[in-house]
Amino acid sequence: MKVIYDTGSDWLLIEGRGCENCKGSKYDSNTSSYYTEVDIRTQSKVYGSFYHVEGKEVQDQVCLKSFSLCMDPLDFFLVSEQFGIPAEADGIMGLAQGRRPRDFNIPEDFEVGPLFLDTLSFAQHITEKAFSTRFTGSFGESFVDFGPMREEEMSSIGEVVDVPCNKGFFYSSIPQGVRFGPEEDGQVFALDRSEAIFTTGISLSLVPK
Repeated sequence: MKVIYDTGSDWLLIEGRGCENCKGSKYDSNTSSYYTEVDIRTQSKVYGSFYHVEGKEVQDQVCLKSFSLCMDPLDFFLVSEQFGIPAEADGIMGLAQGRRPRDFNIPEDFEVGPLFLDTLSFAQHITEKAFSTRFTGSFGESFVDFGPMREEEMSSIGEVVDVPCNKGFFYSSIPQGVRFGPEEDGQVFALDRSEAIFTTGISLSLVPK
């Protein structure tokens, strides 16, 4: 199954067999002897203005690389109805840090869902809770690589840029400013130390007024 990874969310969401408006591959719980319903209630989850899903919390064995890396069991969200997930994807994989939120308007009783990186680390499949990405455009093969950065997977080690991230639910930092246009004659604005969230969940860069 192919999933969208989202650095701004926590849960792993998988489209289920009963989802009529889901396209592509669908998970069939009848094919697994590990499947369990964690909560019988139907719940809703909203991710910005793009993804809206309904479903239930379930549990099953989840594997990567043709069953060579498995987590047993893993709690995830089984989608029964959705809006926004593109036809070429079969779910969403949350990769947020999942720590206590920093300076954001989030309720005190906010609960963090099962974190995929935590589970990978607990299963000793990775030695560091980290991931790297490779983007190749619409028609290439993009992927996410779990664990420490591997130089052999990079186009050039000289292109590495360290961006300090604050500890919190999101990956965030405090940028000094923003520029529109080329470096020589673009418009440059200093920022007021507002915290910026790094997320793959939206396709726009949002800056303060």
